[in-house]
Amino acid sequence: MLIYLPTKVLPALTGLITTPILTRIFLPEEYGDWALALGVTDFLFAIAMSGIGTAALRFFPAYKAKDNLNGFFSNVLAMTAAVAGGMGILAAVGLALFRGRIDAALFPLLRISILIFAVNSFYTIFMEVLRIQQKSGLYTRLNLTNYYGGLILGLIFVLAFGLRIEGLMYGTVLVHFFAIPLLIRTTMRGVRVGANLLDSASMATIWAFAWPLTFGNTAF
Repeated sequence: MLIYLPTKVLPALTGLITTPILTRIFLPEEYGDWALALGVTDFLFAIAMSGIGTAALRFFPAYKAKDNLNGFFSNVLAMTAAVAGGMGILAAVGLALFRGRIDAALFPLLRISILIFAVNSFYTIFMEVLRIQQKSGLYTRLNLTNYYGGLILGLIFVLAFGLRIEGLMYGTVLVHFFAIPLLIRTTMRGVRVGANLLDSASMATIWAFAWPLTFGNTAF
């Protein structure tokens, strides 16, 4: 477990490093809106995807033992697309319905938070697979890049291009977009996916494992 220690310790220090910087750059209202928008992202992920991410970690060894990683990735990615897509649509509809009751400065940040949720859903699934494949070096680098690279890129948008809080959030989105192709190439080497490989019974088993965890994570 020591190989994953940097991914636990360094992200935990992020707040100590970034809070003094961000509070000097942004107004208290902007900083508060950013925290609210990130809270929405975390809530959407907890209620929609957290259980599936843990299920991927749980079922990967079983599929690998059966030499059926094609089926594993087909099932898990289809579930991710369906659940994340459905939740993203519901969130977008909710925003549209309650737009008049949402602060004008916060509303565009909430739209970006839905985008972050969508890309983070796929990013997390692949990171869990990378973890169970014991590719600790890449896992650590990507985790740290996610925390610090997104922040650095976001600050570049803010300081160089005049964006405000949305610049920080776009930095997070872009870091995920850059990481996902690398994760696909690394975790799915030699694997093919397709609709013909979907197995409804296996997907039901994965979902039966995932949904109780989702309730627990959401409550937490």
